[in-house]
Amino acid sequence: MGRNRKSKTDQRLPPYVYLAKGRYVWREYKDGKLGREVVLCPGDTPIAKVWAAHSALIAEGIPHRTLRWLFEQYQASPVFQRLAVSTRADYAKYARRIADFPLRNGDPFGSVELDKITPGTLRKWMDKRLETSGTTVNRELAFMGTAFGWALERDIVKSNPAKGVRKEPEKPRDRYVTDHDYQIAYAAAAKYPYLQPIMELAYLCRMRLCEVLDLTRANLDAEGVRVVRRKGSKANLTLWTPRLRAAVDAAQALSRKVVPIDDALAYLIPGDGGGRMRESTVQTAWQRIIPGLAANGELERFTLHDLKAKGISDTEEGERRAGAGHMDGRITERVYNRKLVPVKPSGKE
Repeated sequence: MGRNRKSKTDQRLPPYVYLAKGRYVWREYKDGKLGREVVLCPGDTPIAKVWAAHSALIAEGIPHRTLRWLFEQYQASPVFQRLAVSTRADYAKYARRIADFPLRNGDPFGSVELDKITPGTLRKWMDKRLETSGTTVNRELAFMGTAFGWALERDIVKSNPAKGVRKEPEKPRDRYVTDHDYQIAYAAAAKYPYLQPIMELAYLCRMRLCEVLDLTRANLDAEGVRVVRRKGSKANLTLWTPRLRAAVDAAQALSRKVVPIDDALAYLIPGDGGGRMRESTVQTAWQRIIPGLAANGELERFTLHDLKAKGISDTEEGERRAGAGHMDGRITERVYNRKLVPVKPSGKE
């Protein structure tokens, strides 16, 4: 006989399903005994979806708590759904790579039970993965840590094995975009009306592509462009110059074609219907012009993110850290300042 429900919410739940420690769990009742807890979904899941998860569980049987199962649970969570579209796409890609990675016995890594995964397990996986992936494995490890961290907070797992694993050393990118290469790419970018203002804003305001695409008319004021940065960097204000004003005017000319002029929340670089432009749209356009220019010997290939580094490198020494928005000036100098420093030779003349 089932126990009495503790709350009205519990009374709306399927049999033997209840809310515990921030997640909905089910315990099989068989032969007069309750089995072990099986996590159905996070505690903020709507009741209708709890029922759906319960029905699927009954139909399919008790799932094995494997690595692939964990990734599926995390990707179905509201926390994952709140991430940026590009981040979700990257995480989904990492999840597939990790789960499909073949083990020595031929089984995929995703079939391993969660309670059998230790820091040592992940270290062995990384060592083998490095043979073909290079330091991409660091991004995959970071995703694994995020997924396990999410599960740990919900008592799905008892520890986060990724925390005990050292990342592989990575050499900072050192490509400095010369003014010549910039101008060649800028001229070619005229093929896509949005590319030239994106290039200018990324360079002049020292921004990532995602930060450029986040800009709205509300970021503009009498003094300049207010840049809200991602990845924990500090927001700052890039002061107006004739060149920056021209770049913003070019962007606004695009925006006004699809969004009313008095809409303060309109994106400076609008996508379809006036919404935020997709990063993949910009990257696709970029890949249609840069490889050809490089193949013809007109420039040395570079990425849009290299324009942020160029902007930081071209900033005066005392203003680089503030201009980049970095909390730690060592990152500014080690990763983003890519200009060679001219020095005099040693010894007497």
